[in-house]
Amino acid sequence: MNDKNIPNLDDLFEDLNHPNPNINCNAFKAMHAFWPNESKHRLIGNLNSQNIELRRKSVKALASFGKDIVKPVLEVYLSTKDRVLHISCLKVLVQIAAHNNLDDYYEDINHVIDLAIHDYSVEITLSLINLLRQIGGKGISTLTEIAKDKDILRSRAAITALSEISEPKARLYLKDLSKQSDIDPIIREAIDIGLGEK
Repeated sequence: MNDKNIPNLDDLFEDLNHPNPNINCNAFKAMHAFWPNESKHRLIGNLNSQNIELRRKSVKALASFGKDIVKPVLEVYLSTKDRVLHISCLKVLVQIAAHNNLDDYYEDINHVIDLAIHDYSVEITLSLINLLRQIGGKGISTLTEIAKDKDILRSRAAITALSEISEPKARLYLKDLSKQSDIDPIIREAIDIGLGEK
């Protein structure tokens, strides 16, 4: 291909900042097509930017790379203690898992899950639970563990996620949990809603 037809990478990153989401989307596609490696590094560098909008767009751009970006994102998560980076990495994985089967990566993803489950910040908790919900069947055991947490927010979010996974064992867990007599009223309500009983 003629070099004149290759878009300039700096121009693509300018388009990433454009307010028009269609221009953003075209920039993602061109990054992936013409500058995959260079784009990945720069986008990953934006994941802890102070500019929230730039972070959000960079998450979306990285997710558009699909499975190709899973391992680099996992490596970033595992190499830092920066919470903003952790949240951004989880959000990238959530978006990829929404459109791809990540079973082949689950062992690697599980290292991140094991770390994230011990972080009680609201953003990490909700991002982790969203990831487990998107993973589906392989995320059920971890969600059931979080559902037993004494932290009501974590427990309720996990129960809601379980109710959205269309696998019999998720529903069976909620039914068993509903039979316990010493459940917090907020948790019981979440279970009832999840089971379609309210």
